[in-house]
Amino acid sequence: LVPVTAFFVYSDFGLGRGAMPDVELAKAMLESDVADPASYRYFIQQVEERVEERPDDPDTRFLLARGYASLGAYAKSVPEYKKLLEYFPDDPNLSSQYAETLYMADGKKITSRVLVAVDRALKNHPQDTTMLALRGTASAGEGDISSALLWLNKALQTGITGQRAEMIESAMTRLKGQEEAGTSKQ
Repeated sequence: LVPVTAFFVYSDFGLGRGAMPDVELAKAMLESDVADPASYRYFIQQVEERVEERPDDPDTRFLLARGYASLGAYAKSVPEYKKLLEYFPDDPNLSSQYAETLYMADGKKITSRVLVAVDRALKNHPQDTTMLALRGTASAGEGDISSALLWLNKALQTGITGQRAEMIESAMTRLKGQEEAGTSKQ
C-alpha cells in the first residue's frame, strides 16, 4: 500500500507538484559536466523548460542562473539573479553572486549598475572579501587611492589568505607607490 500511495502522491498528478520531474532534473544536474559542453547545454535546456513551466520556482531559477554563469553566458544569468533577488532581497550570497555576474557581463568593468550591486551586497554582508576588493577597484578606477587602500585593507582584514591575499597586498603596494608618486609631485 505504501509504494502505491507514494506513486500517486509523487507522480505528476498535481499532488506532488512535479516531484518526479524534479528528481529527473536533479539526476540530469549530477550527470552534466561543464567540461562537457554538449551535456551541460542539454541540462541547461531542461532547466530552461522547467523555468517556463514554473516561473515562480526560485530553486529552478537559481539552477538556471548558475548554469548560465558556468557557461560564461553572463548576460543571460543577470536577469535570473535579478529575479531571485525579488524573492530574497537580503540574501548575502545571492547579492554577491548577482554583483559578480553583473561585473562579468559588463566586461569586467565597474559600471554604475555594478557599483550599486556591490554596495547592496556589502549592505547584506559587510565582510564579503570579493565585494570589498571590487569596491577598492572601483575607488582606484575613480582615482581615489586613499579610499581604494581602505577598501582593500578591509578585504584583507576578513582573514583571507593565500593567493587572493597576495593579490590584494600586491595591489595595495602598487597603489601606495602611486600615492607616494602623486604626493612627491606636489
